[in-house]
Amino acid sequence: MRQLAALTVLGALAVAGMAAPAHAHPFTIEFWPGNGISGEVGTTQVWVKYSEEVELDFSSLKVYDALGNQIDNRDTTHHTDDASLTVSTPPLEEGIYTVASKVLSRVDGHLVPDTLVFTVGNVVLEQGADVDDRELLYLPEAAARFPGLVGQSILVGSAIAALLIWGTQDRRRIQNDAEAVGRVHRSRLSGVLGASLIAILASNIAVLAVQTVRLGAFSPEALNTHFGQMWVMRMVITGALLALWFVIERRGIDRRALVVLIGLGAALLWTSSQIGHGAATGDPVPALLDYMHNWVAAVWIGGVAYLCMVLVPSISKADARDRMTAVMLPRFSAVFTVCLGVVIITGPLLMWFLDSDLGAITGSVYGKLIMAKLALAAGMVALGGYAQLSTVRTGGTTGAHGRLRRSVRIEMVMGVALLGVVAVLINGTLPGGELRPADAHEHQALRLTEFSGNTKFVVDVYPNVLGPNGIYVTATDLNGNPPPDQTGIRVKASNPGRNITPVPMDLEEAGNVDGVPEYSGEVTFGFAGEWVVEVESQREAGVNESVMFWIPVTADPGSLDIRTDGYALPLPAKPLYPIYHDGGVWISDPSAPRVWRFDTSQEAFESYEFDGGVSLFMDIDGNGRVWFTDPASERIGYVEGGAVTTIDVPRLEPADVENRLMFISVQKDVWVAAATKDAIMRYDPDSGEFEVFDIGLGSFPFFLATGPDGNVWFTATGGGFIGYIDPQTGEIVTFAPEGGLASPEFILFAGGMMWISEHSGDGLARFDPATGSFHRIPLDADGLPYGSALGPYGNIWVAQHVVDEVSVYSPTSGSQISAPVPSQGSFVQFVSSDDQGGVWLVEQQSNVLTRMGATYTPPTEILPRPSEEGGVLYTEAASPLMAAGILAASLFFVKSVWDARRLEREVP
Repeated sequence: MRQLAALTVLGALAVAGMAAPAHAHPFTIEFWPGNGISGEVGTTQVWVKYSEEVELDFSSLKVYDALGNQIDNRDTTHHTDDASLTVSTPPLEEGIYTVASKVLSRVDGHLVPDTLVFTVGNVVLEQGADVDDRELLYLPEAAARFPGLVGQSILVGSAIAALLIWGTQDRRRIQNDAEAVGRVHRSRLSGVLGASLIAILASNIAVLAVQTVRLGAFSPEALNTHFGQMWVMRMVITGALLALWFVIERRGIDRRALVVLIGLGAALLWTSSQIGHGAATGDPVPALLDYMHNWVAAVWIGGVAYLCMVLVPSISKADARDRMTAVMLPRFSAVFTVCLGVVIITGPLLMWFLDSDLGAITGSVYGKLIMAKLALAAGMVALGGYAQLSTVRTGGTTGAHGRLRRSVRIEMVMGVALLGVVAVLINGTLPGGELRPADAHEHQALRLTEFSGNTKFVVDVYPNVLGPNGIYVTATDLNGNPPPDQTGIRVKASNPGRNITPVPMDLEEAGNVDGVPEYSGEVTFGFAGEWVVEVESQREAGVNESVMFWIPVTADPGSLDIRTDGYALPLPAKPLYPIYHDGGVWISDPSAPRVWRFDTSQEAFESYEFDGGVSLFMDIDGNGRVWFTDPASERIGYVEGGAVTTIDVPRLEPADVENRLMFISVQKDVWVAAATKDAIMRYDPDSGEFEVFDIGLGSFPFFLATGPDGNVWFTATGGGFIGYIDPQTGEIVTFAPEGGLASPEFILFAGGMMWISEHSGDGLARFDPATGSFHRIPLDADGLPYGSALGPYGNIWVAQHVVDEVSVYSPTSGSQISAPVPSQGSFVQFVSSDDQGGVWLVEQQSNVLTRMGATYTPPTEILPRPSEEGGVLYTEAASPLMAAGILAASLFFVKSVWDARRLEREVP
């Protein structure tokens, strides 16, 4: 460490890494109603998602109306997982409501309050109405943990330094002073270890006291939490260390005692890591990095404390103090240069796991504290380097001890101050926690690169939604130069499907990109669907060059106004699968031999009973017949003209296993999946015969649908793949990404792509039939996505099985929102869209048919395109500094070893 006088950047990286022990806080990342979308009148649920898991017994959500009355049902519980809470309310009327959130972190034991404001109905939340009373710095907790942080660093660092520096020193160099110096060294080391343990014990007690004040009273149940268990473990380890210290006081310090002390200290450092940012991620990699940082902080700062309070005073009375100082210092430098090198590698890596937004880091309170640490660490590195260069001289060792004594005292003070900043950091909020959940969606431009003849077109459409959009075009030759005779750019937009003829529009030159003129203008998409855009480069002398392409247009999900209407079924049932057709919604019923139909104009239900077991999945043929599967009776059937006809399905081999009939798909023939037989059957209504297609052992075919290509597509939930059967040839073709699909349950055909619900993968997989490629889109974690439908404005609506939400995803911009289902525990599994801008779903546990209607008001003017002048990426800043730091640390480590060997030879 001592040689790094000129490497301030190296020290800065080290301190950035030491941010790792910073403890996490459960800040709000999403809440409902909120995030820019008003709740529906009649809303009966409020939920909040946090950045980490919270302890339910010590957490609560309280909902207040505009008069300050608490109106919730006082039934706070976890929502979708342990990092979320929900509370029920009476049906909310139009107005403004406030949520008082108080959660106890499962990671670090901090009680974090927050205040959230939301609206119901058409009420507009005035700017500034949101109340922000969050604590960003937890100063009482910082003060309580500071002594423990200092104590454990000095304890472990001093023990390691004593073992590696004093324990390997040739004490013959101090000749007649060896016994006296050794006696002082033992006394001082024992005193420093004892003081460190007292500081740790006092910190443990102070932490419990602060938490008691936060909770309002001491609660024994708090010790059963994760943080409480870590606190108990720290107390047990502290007790064991104190017992060891008393033994050392009586019997003296030897190598074995130091090894045991370091082992116990390692366990103490582990408890710190278990209540840190790394552990809060739930990922073992950052947790391990966090633990390594606890180690290097202890070795570095604890080692400086050992020099200041033990080693330098111990040899101050020896006649050979200058010689001994000169010889020991390179040993010390070699050890701690290695530690600094470890920090340089692991520090930026850990920060990348925690928060890699460089702009957020530099603009936050957390970032300002990091800057303070950078300054202190840079000062320590510079001071240590100066001491090394001024102490280890080729010309002699005279005065070495005095120079080291003066510098190491200052360095010790700076080290303790640095730990003070760390104590505030570990009880502060990460940059992401200082930001409220985003109220506005960040649009993504559609960028296309097209070629025509000798011209390359780069086209940006922003924000690529319904309504007015900006279009930005550059045209170059194949060498990247602007065409010399180009006079302008013309754009035409049309929609042949709606008989919208192309209207030409000349773009205006609006600047340049890398020396190439850029032309911009406005293009308006009046409705969702695929629009044809033609871009033409107009030439003065030559032939105009043009390209034509299709643009899928959807509405921004974040701008949808979603309204919900519910219709309770007249009899107890377990409605499962809705399918809209010709003014009615057909619904299967897995609880009885019947099929329901809901007349949307009369808002009335009608049931169709049949001789059998249940109805499970359905499809409608070209004649309006509603086909269904009855797995309980191993039958299929159809409803036509009010009458129900059932057909027995032959039991496939092995005969002692029932045919578990799942989805059904109808073309001219009827296709049905027999999941337990790993087969798909085709039924010919004219001949009454069945044909069997073997999909493969363990495939468990589930979903069936006829694709735009005329093939019968299926999902194999057991095999993790999708495939199709060619009805003409009977050929079976399968597809799967590397590693397979995570329980593919449903396929939606939209925009020339296939969208596959990965039930246990919590996402959609987009499959391009033209290229055979897969791309995964994550949805709500732990939601278990199931059925999907192409809803209003071209968005994909996906049922989330267990979280009382429907995900709304834009296949063009990639943005998504979660639309809440009115009832708790609704168990929605499938959705269907109508031709009036609505999406139908059944709340199986609530026995309710629900329609979600969406309206969209497009902007009246185009949004300004975001500036492309992005800041420096975290990886761009950290990577070269890491590389330089590793190289420098390696070089100076070699120099430390060389100095040590030289002095061993030169100093008698």
